[in-house]
Amino acid sequence: MANQVNVKIFGQEFTIKGEDTPEYVEELAEFVDKKMREVASASSVITSHKVAILTAINIADELFRLQKAMKEQEEKVRSKVDEWVDILGKVQRK
Repeated sequence: MANQVNVKIFGQEFTIKGEDTPEYVEELAEFVDKKMREVASASSVITSHKVAILTAINIADELFRLQKAMKEQEEKVRSKVDEWVDILGKVQRK
């Protein structure tokens, strides 16, 4: 059953429907609101539409950087696992 949550982001009311808990949706809305206020205070952009687009770009940048860092960590872990598998294989053959 879908939940319906009313939130306020950057001074505008929104009704969000989804399967997530109301607390989670409210947390997301607070995050977006905070990011939009940071963008608005750091720039001369006036319209909420432009603030929303700049905020989306900033959040996408954060996401891409985190995904890249996670991929790099996965590759490091995979490399170490391969090293250990190789070492264990050599030990077992002795």
